[in-house]
Amino acid sequence: SVQIQPYGVEVAADGVARCKTPCSFRIAPGLHRLTVRTSGFMPWQEDVRVEPGAEVKVSASLVGSH
Repeated sequence: SVQIQPYGVEVAADGVARCKTPCSFRIAPGLHRLTVRTSGFMPWQEDVRVEPGAEVKVSASLVGSH
């Protein structure tokens, strides 16, 4: 599950759009790069390892660009 402030921004996993925050999605086990970009904020990304059968929770607050 992904919780990013502000709400309503698109989350991509490995370059593929998956959902808009707050949201949850299923993805194959392994290492994945989550990316969030929205107007007025610095891009955010994080590499996340998903183990088989596990749930991973990701949260972040985007920083406004100046």
